[in-house]
Amino acid sequence: MYKGTNRGIKQKHSARSRVLAVVTAAATMVAMTLTPASVFADATQIVKEETVYVVTDSTGAQDEVIVSDHLENGIKIDEIEDKSNLSDIENVKGDETYENGTGSAINWKAKGKDIYYQGTTTREVPVTLNVTYTLDGKVVDAKDLEGQTGNLEIRIDYENHTSYNGTKVPFIVMSGFMVKDDCYTDITIDHGKIIDDGEKQVVVGFAAPGLAEDLGLSGEDIGMSDSVTIKGKANNFAVDDIMTFATSSIFDEVDLGDIDDLDFDDEIAALNRGSKQLVKGSKLLYEGIDKMQQNMPTLKEGVDALKEGADALNEGTKDAKEGATQLSNGLSQLSEQLPVLLQKLISGTLSLKHISSGVLNGLKNVKTVMDGAGSTPGLTGTLDSVTEQMTGEGGTIDDAQDVYEYLEKIAPLIEANKDKLAKKDPKYGELADQIGDVKSKAGQVVKDLKEESATVEEVNKNLKSISKSIGAYDPDAGDSHQTTLIGNMTVLDNGLDNMSQILASKSDELNQGLSSLTEGAEQLATGETKLAKGAKQLANGMESLQTKSGKLIDGVSQLDSGALELSKGMAKLYNQGIKKIVDLYNGDLKDLTSGLSNMRDAAKDYKTFTLLPANMDGSTKFIYKTPITE
Repeated sequence: MYKGTNRGIKQKHSARSRVLAVVTAAATMVAMTLTPASVFADATQIVKEETVYVVTDSTGAQDEVIVSDHLENGIKIDEIEDKSNLSDIENVKGDETYENGTGSAINWKAKGKDIYYQGTTTREVPVTLNVTYTLDGKVVDAKDLEGQTGNLEIRIDYENHTSYNGTKVPFIVMSGFMVKDDCYTDITIDHGKIIDDGEKQVVVGFAAPGLAEDLGLSGEDIGMSDSVTIKGKANNFAVDDIMTFATSSIFDEVDLGDIDDLDFDDEIAALNRGSKQLVKGSKLLYEGIDKMQQNMPTLKEGVDALKEGADALNEGTKDAKEGATQLSNGLSQLSEQLPVLLQKLISGTLSLKHISSGVLNGLKNVKTVMDGAGSTPGLTGTLDSVTEQMTGEGGTIDDAQDVYEYLEKIAPLIEANKDKLAKKDPKYGELADQIGDVKSKAGQVVKDLKEESATVEEVNKNLKSISKSIGAYDPDAGDSHQTTLIGNMTVLDNGLDNMSQILASKSDELNQGLSSLTEGAEQLATGETKLAKGAKQLANGMESLQTKSGKLIDGVSQLDSGALELSKGMAKLYNQGIKKIVDLYNGDLKDLTSGLSNMRDAAKDYKTFTLLPANMDGSTKFIYKTPITE
């Protein structure tokens, strides 16, 4: 087994040390700004911290690679099992030695100490540079720039050659140089910073080669691309070196746990569904409002007709109110007067009954007089007998006196019923008219006989006249009319009697019924008053509705236009906004999330540029020195 020592490589060590000293001194300022937090040794394992120094020519082509490894012996073990593919390995800090093991294994006799060693390699570094210089529009060699004046552009292109499971290891690269203020002025840089302290300027550019491509983005999206371009005015130009620092440890330290858990599938699906429903709903809303707008003329016609009906109802209720009030007042008065009217009606009926009874009795008396009763002869028979006595022989003054007295009694009764008798039969009326004359003539006969002032011829003449008057009456016809008249009067008398009894017995019911009718009329009047008031309010309301219906129609028209705009706007919002968000999430964002996760895994996997044992953790960084003017 080969046992490495410091002997045999002292000359190489001396030259290499000079190169590293220059590179380290120049890169210190740049490296400190980007180096992640120090990697502290885990108390249970060895950590390899590696720095790769890359010396290039002025175009950035790789010339020499020197690797410096620091084995942090946090567990203070005596032997450290390491792996390395470097050449010319030497301990640069201490006298600990190593022995080669199987394959690439080397075993350091650490004796509980940290080990610092370095070596060289010809392997291509993961990030390579390509530097071009353009003076006044022409590409020139760097060696020709010293002392030049003009518009100078320096462009550095970076290429990432290392990947893990198809994803490039995410290197962050920073390149910079210092220049005097009067040597390079009006400097601009597309991705970087310029710091001026009044005497010199520090120009620093940033790049992330391959990062945007792996994430499906552009350099502008992440603020860094695969190149840096610096422009300015050269004036007796003189710059020694461009120093470049590259590391992936920044991403190794970034916690992407939240991104790993990024899952908005349900929310995005709900957003998509809800947005589609809003688009559909806004369309339906417009269609409904548009249909309502088309029916506005019909609505106006209906409102106008309703207004006319309300006005007619208002006018009708005025009359109804007046009629109901009059009815109520009339019934109230009738209610007050009914007892008196009933009493008068009853009294009048009784009076009429009394009259009808008198008429009936009188008719009966007339009939009795006419027909006779018992031993008393009837009027006709008596008059016939008297006439016969007066005109014949044997007649005396007493007979004439009897006739006169009888006529004197019957005449008033017949006179009193003359009109009724005349209505029943004209002959009764004739009798009534003649009875007074007969009575007068009978009285004159009695007077003549008593005074004996008349001759027998005059008395006979008067008696014949009486006989003639009485003889004109047809007793048979009179008897038939009397009987009919008495029968009708009897019915009338009985009817009046019944009527008076009914009026007396029903007066309370009539009063009660009228009271209920009066109360109902009052309620009707009250209801009509309320109805009239309501009808007036309705008419006023309909007038207001009619006035405002025009505004409603205008408002619906505006609403129709607004709903159309809303529907169009929702469709536009979905197609140009929300749908793009959904597509972005389902496409680029998920890809970005996946890319970030893969990028982090690639950064964690890339521990060292050289080899690393399985039980050892590590980190690495690269420092480039690129001379401009040599």
